[in-house]
Amino acid sequence: MTGKEITCKDLDLLAHLDAEEFRIGALSGLEFAMHLEVFDFGDKGLTEVLLLVTFTLLTAVEDIREPNQRSFSVVRIGLAYELPTLPKPAKASQSQPRPRFRTLAFNRDRGRLMWLPFAMMISHHYLSFAFFSLTLAFIGQAQDIKLSTDIKGVPSRIAFGSCADHEQPQPILRDVVARQPDVFIYLGDNIYGDTEDMEVLKGKYSQLGSKPEFQALRAAVPTLAIWDDHDYGANDAGKEYPKKQDSRGIFLDFWKVPVESARRSHPGIYHSHLFQEDNRTLQVILLDTRTFRDPLAHNTVSSWKNDYHPDTNPDKTLLGQAQWTWLAEELRKPADVRIIASSIQFGHQYNGWESWTNLPHELLKMISTIRNAKAHGVVFISGDVHWGEISVLDVEDLYPLHDVTSSGINKDWDDVEPNQNRHGPVVREFNFGMIEIDWGDEDPVIALSITDVNGKIRVTKRLPLSSLAIGNKPPDRD
Repeated sequence: MTGKEITCKDLDLLAHLDAEEFRIGALSGLEFAMHLEVFDFGDKGLTEVLLLVTFTLLTAVEDIREPNQRSFSVVRIGLAYELPTLPKPAKASQSQPRPRFRTLAFNRDRGRLMWLPFAMMISHHYLSFAFFSLTLAFIGQAQDIKLSTDIKGVPSRIAFGSCADHEQPQPILRDVVARQPDVFIYLGDNIYGDTEDMEVLKGKYSQLGSKPEFQALRAAVPTLAIWDDHDYGANDAGKEYPKKQDSRGIFLDFWKVPVESARRSHPGIYHSHLFQEDNRTLQVILLDTRTFRDPLAHNTVSSWKNDYHPDTNPDKTLLGQAQWTWLAEELRKPADVRIIASSIQFGHQYNGWESWTNLPHELLKMISTIRNAKAHGVVFISGDVHWGEISVLDVEDLYPLHDVTSSGINKDWDDVEPNQNRHGPVVREFNFGMIEIDWGDEDPVIALSITDVNGKIRVTKRLPLSSLAIGNKPPDRD
C-alpha cells in the first residue's frame, strides 16, 4: 500500500483541553495534514489509525509554563531535539506560554509508530497547526528490524542477492522470506545511487527502505550487506570516487551497523562475522571491492571484449594493502565453512566486464592468501552481472573454488557471456542464491543453489565439506 495524503479540518475526534490553556478541536479551527506512508495495515483500518493519532496528540501536551519563550522542544523516542525559534504572531500576548510536547512510541500487535516529527505555530489561547507530518510504518507481523546480532547459533541457510532497482517492485524478496533463511546477504547495487549528491543518495536508500517487500524481509531475516559501484556512488567507480567517505556513512547507517562495530573504525566497509555453536563455525567475510581499487584498463582495441581488458600492472590493487592484511588474518581464524562475499565475480572466465579477472595478479593473490592461510571451506558469492550462475575455478595445490553469482533481484541482461567455468545452466530471470549446510552430518554437505523469480530452483551443486580442504584433508576441529 502506497502513501496517502490526508487533510483533516476541525477534526471532531480531538477532545477539548482546558479552555484557559488551549482549545484543541472544532473550536480551535484546527487544520493539519498528515502524510501516511503505510506499508502494511494488517487488520487495522484507517479509522483505527486516526484514533491512534488522536490519542497521541491528546497525550502530547505535557505542561504549560515559562512565559515569553517562543521555542519548544520535542522528545522523539527518547532523543531530544530543539526546534528553531518560531516568529511571534503580530498580536501575541506577552504572557504567551511555552508548551512542552512529547510523542509516544506506539507498539501494538502489528504495528509500531516509528516517526512523529511536527512543527506548530502558537497563537493566543489556542494552537493552530501550520504543519504536521506523520509517517507510520507498520511492519507486517513483525515488531523490529532483525540485525546481525539476532543471528543465533550457526546459520545453516544463507540467502543472498544483488542488483535491485530501488524504483521498481522487488517481489522476489517475498520468495526469499518464504524460504526462511537464517541470514540474507546483499552483494551490492542494492540501490542505483550514481550521484555525488548525498541527499539524492539518501533519498534513494529511503525509497528502498519504504518498499513493503524490503520491510518484510528485514523484519523476518537478519541482513548483512556490501556495496558495489552503483550504491557506492558511480558506475564502475573505484578509489577515485570523491564522495566515498560520505557514501560510506550513509551505507553503514542504512544497514544499521552498530556504532560500536569495528566496521566503523577503518576506511571502507569490509568486515567479518564468526558464528559458532558447539564445535561448528561459519565465517562470513564481507569484502570492499570499491574503496581501494585502482582504475581498470579500458579497452582501446577490438581484440578485447566489452569494457575492460586484464591489467598486468603489479602495482595496481583491488582490495588495498590494509584490507589484504586484514583478510589474511581473518583466513587464519579457525572455521569450518567460509563464505567470502565479493560484489564482483571471482571464479568465472574473463568476459570484459568488471571482475577479478581484470586484475589477474590480484586474483592470484587471493588464491595464494587462501593457500598460505591453509583456509579450508571457502565458497565465494558474488553479484553485479544481472544473471545467475555457479562457477568452479580449479586451482592447483588448493581445492576447487566455487563462486555462486546471484544477480539480480529485479535486474536482468540480454546478452549472457560465455563461461567455461560454469556449472549447470545460466539463470537469466530475476534470482537469489542459497547456501544450505547440513551441520548434523559428520562430513557436512554444502548445497549451492539459485532460485528464479517463479520460485523454481534452477541450478544446484552439492559439496561435502571434506572436498573443500587442501589435499582433501578435513579441517581441524580444535
